[in-house]
Amino acid sequence: MLNSFRKNAMRKGILIRTHLLKTVALLFAGALLTFCGATKSQAQENAMKWMETPASFCIGRFQLLMPNTLKSKWEKYIYNADDIETLSGLSINRFKEIVAKRERELLANKREDITRGILRQTSIPWLEKAISPDSDSRLLIFQEASSQDIPGGFATEGYVWRDGTVFVLKSSADEDKVAVAIADDSDKIGRIKARNNGTVPTEPGFCFDGGLMTGGTKFYETATAYYERPSTPGGVIFGIEMRPNVPSDDKLLDRVPKLMQMMGDLTSHTQTLRQSERPLAGLDGQEMLTKISAGGITAYYFIWEAKGEPASVLHPNTHIELRIGGEENMQTYKRESAVLSEEDALTLWDQILQSFHLRPNAV
Repeated sequence: MLNSFRKNAMRKGILIRTHLLKTVALLFAGALLTFCGATKSQAQENAMKWMETPASFCIGRFQLLMPNTLKSKWEKYIYNADDIETLSGLSINRFKEIVAKRERELLANKREDITRGILRQTSIPWLEKAISPDSDSRLLIFQEASSQDIPGGFATEGYVWRDGTVFVLKSSADEDKVAVAIADDSDKIGRIKARNNGTVPTEPGFCFDGGLMTGGTKFYETATAYYERPSTPGGVIFGIEMRPNVPSDDKLLDRVPKLMQMMGDLTSHTQTLRQSERPLAGLDGQEMLTKISAGGITAYYFIWEAKGEPASVLHPNTHIELRIGGEENMQTYKRESAVLSEEDALTLWDQILQSFHLRPNAV
């Protein structure tokens, strides 16, 4: 299971390293081509008002402050090779209905056999095992296809109900590691607690959407969360990604030449506001803050990254970004300038970044 996770982490590392290269170039490619489609915001806003009553946000083992007007756009959490999904506002009866329906599906579907390149349908149900680690959880082990030529693998799905919230854990296991996977998932299920996202836990554990995986730091942990400020002209997107370090990781500022090359003609429209080392939260980080003016649009794209240390959840590979302006308005289909001035954009960035730290009692 962990070998598979390390391969996924390696691929994730490549995604994070190219994230900056792709997003900035794409953000304004349309603006350069559609000058007439740009509109300027009617009035600029004050970043200080955004942070008057900030929300305290817990992610992984860390926490930070951000404007309480930001709403979740996309989140993904992995703990020891299990993807964790959150379904809020469900009763225990609804939870049991969901699990029962899934079990029926897994029993009704029959496995395929692919031996010597020949595909045939069998009478064996997908479902291999179903157990209940506790009264409010169910763990399903299943297989969709197998082969006599090579060892097969199994998928695992754990369903957990805690105080009106359902957590779904999804992973996989080699054919000879099913017992290990059951033990691992049963242990994790027993350590899950529901929590209010506006509350930062005071006990050791890994924060994810609506929940806390209590316990120590021996497991691989990844957390990704992107937030947006709805209805803000030009758009505001804040994102943070944290994952284990992998050998192929390189530093943010080492990738700047490749970024400039990829941006092409957009380079002449880009102003670097800051580009320097910036240690933060015990991590040796770097930041790159850019202002882009093209096609009548002004936008800011700020990034801070730390390479992290191998196999350390306290020193993860971390990517934090703030994008203000330049996004397409879904109602007018036009791109709009940032609602914040350069000074306010920098102030907002610094306030968020300076609040980023390891959560007390996180381990």
